[in-house]
Amino acid sequence: GNLRYSHRLRERAAMGILFGKKRKRGEDDQGTKNEHKITDKDKAVLDLKRQKIKMKNYKSRINAMLNKEVKMAKQLIKQKKKKKALLVLKKKKYLETLVVRTDKALLNVEKLVDSIEYASMQKQIFDAMKAGNECLQQINSEISVEEVKGVDWRHCGQKLCSSVRAERRIQTPHLARTTT
Repeated sequence: GNLRYSHRLRERAAMGILFGKKRKRGEDDQGTKNEHKITDKDKAVLDLKRQKIKMKNYKSRINAMLNKEVKMAKQLIKQKKKKKALLVLKKKKYLETLVVRTDKALLNVEKLVDSIEYASMQKQIFDAMKAGNECLQQINSEISVEEVKGVDWRHCGQKLCSSVRAERRIQTPHLARTTT
């Protein structure tokens, strides 16, 4: 069973190599170009997120060391070794300051990532508004003020109203008899 199955897979793979379409690099299954480019912003955010992970790992190592130091200090106090216990507690205090510094650095990295993503979103909104404004200007340039002034708006309004009434009569003939 397994031998036949693997033989069939090899045959299919060979058929695909022989008769399949050759794709160029950067193309997907349909042969269309893959245009997703990694921007400098993407690289910066990725680097910051990697750094954030490293900092969290560093913080967890420090916390593990802190727990070990606390246990050691308790043992030394039980053994009546006060001077050594004080040294261990000083090291514990230093490790606690490292945890606080790491937390502050983590917060700064998170703020920076959020700022980059927010600025990127603002740029996309700005680009969309700019494109919309250009489209609006294009439409406005196609309509001249003289053309607007030259239109008999009362006549257009009357024509519009009569065509709406006629359409309503066609759609609802039983109402048309009662209203006329």
